[in-house]
Amino acid sequence: MAEAVSEVKRQAMSELRAAVAESELKASRLIAAERARLDAVVDEARKQAVDEILQSLRVTHDSSEVLIKGCILGNHCIYSCP
Repeated sequence: MAEAVSEVKRQAMSELRAAVAESELKASRLIAAERARLDAVVDEARKQAVDEILQSLRVTHDSSEVLIKGCILGNHCIYSCP
């Protein structure tokens, strides 16, 4: 009878280990998928931020060119006026 109890115990522990290993694998996959998703979101946010900054600089530069046309600085101006 003690042998039967030990065998049931061993079988239960084996099943428990398998379930834990499966859960850990699933958790690792979910974490990797979430990390990849977040990396994509961060990359897109960076791209948008750079685009916004570049657009802002273009608008500022274009506005400055309009304001300084014919200014007295001539060749010393940092903007390339047409």
